[in-house]
Amino acid sequence: MKKKIRYLLIIVGLLMIILGIGWIGYNFLDDYRAGSKSKDILNTINNEKENINYNSIDSNNNTIPKIKIDNYEYIGVIKIPKIGIELPIIDSYSESKMKTSPCLYSGSIEQNNMIIAAHAYRSHFGKLKNLSIGDEIIFEDISGNIFKYSVSKKEILLSSDTEKMNEGDWNLTLFTCTLSGNKRVTIRAKRK
Repeated sequence: MKKKIRYLLIIVGLLMIILGIGWIGYNFLDDYRAGSKSKDILNTINNEKENINYNSIDSNNNTIPKIKIDNYEYIGVIKIPKIGIELPIIDSYSESKMKTSPCLYSGSIEQNNMIIAAHAYRSHFGKLKNLSIGDEIIFEDISGNIFKYSVSKKEILLSSDTEKMNEGDWNLTLFTCTLSGNKRVTIRAKRK
């Protein structure tokens, strides 16, 4: 009987290891797909910039210029030189959209309170934790306007602290989950 229990435990242990490896592999594949899709979209945005009619953008009613690619609308590109990030930003937040690219969570460039969320993929915001106070963040809108920011604060917020994400007088906030998903790495920045 002890022998049967031992074999059963070994089989269960091996199954758990196989499931764990499968889960890790799935996450790496998800990260790869998201990074690859973001690069394709970034190339499309860069190629389409020449075709945007800047005169048709109405700056008086605070509408954000957008470009539609594969059923999503993009408002611009975020660049973070220190961690090698250059990613397109989708105009609104949803879990499914974040599988493709970082998303505007709330606020806007015009209101000077933009909050951008992304998955913790290495190809997206997974390296935010490596930023330091004073590091540069650049946002370029679809019209080609460039906005430069400087990291002013790093925070770790609980995933349930959604109200705190909007607190403070920050011109730009970036956030992503920690690996456990229980907390959010949050970067606060001021416009230069």
